[in-house]
Amino acid sequence: MGLLFNTYKNIVIETYPKIIRPILFQLSPDKAHNIGQWFLRRRKIYQYLIKNINYTDRILETEIANLKIKNPIGLGPALNKDGDITETLQNFGFGFTYIGSVLKNKNIGNKHPWFIRYKDNQSLGNSMGLPSKGYEYVLKKNSDINSLTPLITSLADNTIEKICFVMEKLDNFSNIFEIDISCPTSKEKNFEDREELKKLLSKLKEKTDKPLFVKLPHYDLKNKEEIEKLFDIVNICINSEIGITISNTKRIKEEKIPSEYVGLSGREIFSNTNNILKEIQTITNNKIPIIGTGGIFSGDDAYEIIKNGANALAIVTAFIYYGPGITYKILEKLTHRLKEEKFKSINELRGYNIK
Repeated sequence: MGLLFNTYKNIVIETYPKIIRPILFQLSPDKAHNIGQWFLRRRKIYQYLIKNINYTDRILETEIANLKIKNPIGLGPALNKDGDITETLQNFGFGFTYIGSVLKNKNIGNKHPWFIRYKDNQSLGNSMGLPSKGYEYVLKKNSDINSLTPLITSLADNTIEKICFVMEKLDNFSNIFEIDISCPTSKEKNFEDREELKKLLSKLKEKTDKPLFVKLPHYDLKNKEEIEKLFDIVNICINSEIGITISNTKRIKEEKIPSEYVGLSGREIFSNTNNILKEIQTITNNKIPIIGTGGIFSGDDAYEIIKNGANALAIVTAFIYYGPGITYKILEKLTHRLKEEKFKSINELRGYNIK
């Protein structure tokens, strides 16, 4: 039985990177994205193929903002912008899942093409620009879902009133709200200004008792002004008892994309993501919950992110390059590292580098 299961598991895990991805990567990134979304909406396929090979081990159990999760890995919001695949994602072994970013009104996003691949370093560029079908669509698609894992709803809009409005409307099925304060591919107003951010967070806390997170921009640690902004925002979050997500995609320019800016994700930004975590741990010191995201591809990456202070982590680009089986592989390696280094739980690892 063990041999049969391992054979089946390996077939399922390797089918995407070895067979499906080479086919999809012959297509334009935008077309491949649309096809992938179509397949992900066919949730019954995954109920039978994937669900039985989810990786579990008690050493991985932890909490995020006092919510228990079976493991620290979630799928970031980019692939489930309007909640169309929330039910499908329940089968992929994630500890938590995302929806968003959700806007009050419909938004078509930026001009296509949206995506570009950087295959040599397993990275992606996107210029989506906050496309959204609007909160009413998201509410209709997700209000009756019996989520097996905590659900984080990402919010982004150009006024405090709109963000608060959407949050109240989606409060019933959301366990956590994450506020994207500065989308690198959107020209909409952002909330990086300290006074604007304080106003926003104050209003949000008045209207919900659900945990709140602020998604930080991907700051350049070689830039003194950006380091000051980073510490400003983190201190505001500490004082407001609000979690942080580190971090958004990195803003770059790309001639092959018509939009002014592109958000870079994948292995190319992992080192800086990890360094941002190390930098801010000098002041957070485990006082607030942290989600680490940006270029995580392996169990060793996950180990480092948690060791540098993250409670949990989110992946997107790794999922695009390696498919649903990547969750199993990351968790399996992470578990091996924890046991090898004599940690009894993942909570013992968190912030170990600063203890």
